[in-house]
Parts: sequence; structure tokens; C-alpha cells
Amino acid sequence: MLTTNGCTADHALDAVLLHADHTAGASHLHLVLPDGAQRELPFAHSEFAEEKIRAFVIAARDGVARAKTARLEREAQLPAAEAALTEVRADTAEVDRARERLDEIRAEQDADPAITEAEQAFEAACGRWQKLTGTRPLRPRAAR
Repeated sequence: MLTTNGCTADHALDAVLLHADHTAGASHLHLVLPDGAQRELPFAHSEFAEEKIRAFVIAARDGVARAKTARLEREAQLPAAEAALTEVRADTAEVDRARERLDEIRAEQDADPAITEAEQAFEAACGRWQKLTGTRPLRPRAAR
């Protein structure tokens, strides 16, 4: 983000050219924005020493260089990361095994006479309750 002359705008740091020059009483930062517009920011030596302005320019340029390198590294890693993501998304073996196991458990429960007897007993109890109270109890959500 850059604020000059009361206006604030977002610019990618690597799209802004930055250099400094120095006169007897002040240092001047010169910015060339992506659209070619130029800004000059004067700093009196009493406010910032010339060495501080030079150090700032060097730090900013070094930061831009590091950001460009990091971006290129990320872009180089992107195809491998996308391939790994595709592979992971395609690997459904664990989900398939879990579904098979769930189907087995459901089949075991469906074949278990004790579960059928318990459901019949529950339904009979609900019927008796309804005759006594006029309302039927809600059936608990079945696990299967």
C-alpha cells in the first residue's frame, strides 16, 4: 500500500521502481508506479539521515528480489502439488474399505434376530403407551 499526496493505492512492491537521490539538505525517494506515474518523497536530513534512506532503498530492493525468488519457487512447485492433490483425491481405498465394513455390519444387524425382537418389543411398548396416553413416543433415530 502506498500513500502519496493524500492518495492511497495498492501496488505490488515488485511493480514499483524505487531509487533515491540526495542533496545537501534532503534525501528524495523517487517512485515510478506501474502505470508510469512518478512520485517524489522528500525527507529532510534532520528527519532521516541519508544513510537511513539508502538503507531503506536497499532493503526494499532486497525484499522485492526475495519475493520474486519465492514466487518463482512456488510456481515451480505448483505442478507437483497439484499432481499430489489429484492423487490424494483419487485415492478412495480407505473410504471404500470403510463403506464395505459398514455394509458388513448392517448385514450382520439385519440378520440378528435379537435386534428384530427388540424392535418388535419396542413397537409393542409404544403401542401400549399410546393406548394409555393418547400419544405415541417418538422413535429414536436408528443407527442403521
